[in-house]
This record gives sequence, C-alpha cells and structure tokens, in this order.
Amino acid sequence: MTEHVQDRVYRLEGVLQRRVVGAISAMSLSDSLPGLMALMDTAAEPGTSYEVLADDANRRLLVVVLAPGPTDVVPEHSTYKVRRAGGIAPVNRPDRERRQLYRNYLARLALRALRETFDAVEPGLLDQVWISVDVNAVDPATGQRGRRPMVTSKVDRALMDSINLDAPELDPGACVETVLRSHASRNAYEVEPVAPFTSHELCMFNIPGDQEESFAFDSRTDLLEMRPTDFEYLVRDLFLAMGLRGWHTTSSNDAGVDAVVVDPGEWTGGEVIVQAKRYSKAVERATVHELLGVMGEKHATRAILVTTAWVAPAGRRIIDANPRLQAIEGPELCHLVEQHLGRPVTIRHERIPPHWQTSPATRTSAQDE
Repeated sequence: MTEHVQDRVYRLEGVLQRRVVGAISAMSLSDSLPGLMALMDTAAEPGTSYEVLADDANRRLLVVVLAPGPTDVVPEHSTYKVRRAGGIAPVNRPDRERRQLYRNYLARLALRALRETFDAVEPGLLDQVWISVDVNAVDPATGQRGRRPMVTSKVDRALMDSINLDAPELDPGACVETVLRSHASRNAYEVEPVAPFTSHELCMFNIPGDQEESFAFDSRTDLLEMRPTDFEYLVRDLFLAMGLRGWHTTSSNDAGVDAVVVDPGEWTGGEVIVQAKRYSKAVERATVHELLGVMGEKHATRAILVTTAWVAPAGRRIIDANPRLQAIEGPELCHLVEQHLGRPVTIRHERIPPHWQTSPATRTSAQDE
C-alpha cells in the first residue's frame, strides 16, 4: 500500500519527463491546431485535457490546460503503519506537503504544455504562448461549478528556450512564478483562482461562438473588485513593463513594504520600495509616514506608494516635502496600466476627491455617474 502511494507521488513529479516531442508542418497557426491537439492528447496526464486557440496576426497561441483537482491527484496519506492491536492504519500527509505537491504539479503542467507547444510549431509561425491552467471546481461565493484559473502567463519563445526542464535542481513552482512571471494561485490546494485573461485581451483569438462561455475569462476591469493578490500581480506587471527589474515580494511582517524592485537608471537607479494599497478611501498620514521610515531603515533610493484611492492632505504634505517619496493615485494608475500593459481599467468610487478629474483619459468614475 505504501508503495502504491509513493508511485502516485513519483507520477506527480514526473510530469515534465513524460512530455512528448513532435513537429507539425502547417502554413499557419490555425492550420497547426488539429495536429497540435492530437500531439498533446497522445500522452496527456490522467484527467487532463487541452484547448488551443490561435491568433495568426500576432503569431501567438492560447493554450488552456484543464487539470484535475487537488484531491484527485495528491494522495491524502503518506504511508501506512501496522497497529499494535492489529490491522493497518493510514498516516495522513502533512498539509504543507500536500499543498506543495499540488502547486508544483500545476506548475509542471504549465511548463510541459509550453515546451510541447513551442517544440511542435516552427518559430516562423509562433512567437508567444499564453497559458492558462484551469481547474473545474465549485465557487464558494456562488455555489456554481466552473473553471477556476490556477496559473496564467504570457511566455515568449526565447524565454522558454532559456529554461532547462530536465535539470534535477529545477523548482517548477519557482520557475513559473519568478522566471515566467506567471500569475499563480497562492492557495491552489483550496482552488483559489487567479484573475483570468480578460475579454479585452482574448478578443484577438478566434474563439468559436459555441465555446465562448466555456473559456474562463473576465471582462471586469474595476481595480477595486480585484482580489488583493491579483492587484499585487497587476502592480508587479506594471513596474516590470515600465523598466524596473527584480520584483521581490517581501514577507508579510515587513511593515510598510509589499515588494522591492531595482531601478537600473544610471543617475536615479537603485533599490525602490513599493507599497500597494487597494483602497476605496484616502491613504492616511500614518501610512505615508511609516513608508518614509522604512525607506530610511532599508537605505532605499526611493519609495513608491501605489493606491487605487488618493493620499489624504496630511500625507500629501509629507510626500511633497520628500522628493524620494512618490505616490501613484487612482487616475495615474489607470493611465499607466493602459499605457504600459494595454489594459483599459477603471476605479469606481462612490465618491471621489475634488482634485481628481473624471475624464475618459483617467478612466475613473463615481458610482452614481
């Protein structure tokens, strides 16, 4: 019995080694889809299936991996022991180990699908793959069953080619989150989803009319409706798109700091502290003062406060008096997201401060407008 349980764990850890290799001859990305689907299905993991869509004009594919849930693949027990009174009793696998096994399993599925896709389609046709690893699960908020994206990413061929999937030291979870800069669920074992690709992003892909409702994408663009982790991912993607490097998320007990990035500029470069506040009301003076203190303690070059709201007057005075402090308020945040990430977003506050302009350029609005 113990050997059977261990075999299941070995199978989870061997996903990358079982990937298939094949080349597809086609005149266009759309023409390559039947062959690619057949190739991937030949050795699909148990309970796993694929959906693939093409964007010929931009030479990219959307690959959706439909994965089994955590209890379907992760053994609940780690071993079995013989009782003194007779019989055999299972030994439960520690929660942390179960979570880690499932996290890495989903990461391996993503890496495998990416590698198989780039290997199968010639470089002249395919430059980028969008990957979404989804799990069919019940949403606790609605009680309805549906797809819940666990990992999403947009990966260029050159980046994928730089990864050695056969290296024994490869940490699949770390690779997906830090190298590929994916959005990965922090509580995958509880099937807590990340934000799906939006309808605005997917409009370039040719989605058949009878399949539109099955794809897990979201047309909502209100930053206040985002989950905290999704908002953090958005801020991360924005800063990296603006040229900053080395986004590093800090521990939860590191007061006043959500992440640290590096500005590569010759004159203004250095370590930059980032604090992200998804607020519906003003950021008060105490928060700004705390950020100022942390900047000094860590000897950072700058500190940037990013908020969906605005800074209260007392906090604004601290920022105005310290050139190394910067605040990105709601309207500017919306503008930067659209400019650098190509995502039109909005922030719907019930009330907005007088100094905000509710023009289409800022894409912010009051609820009663």
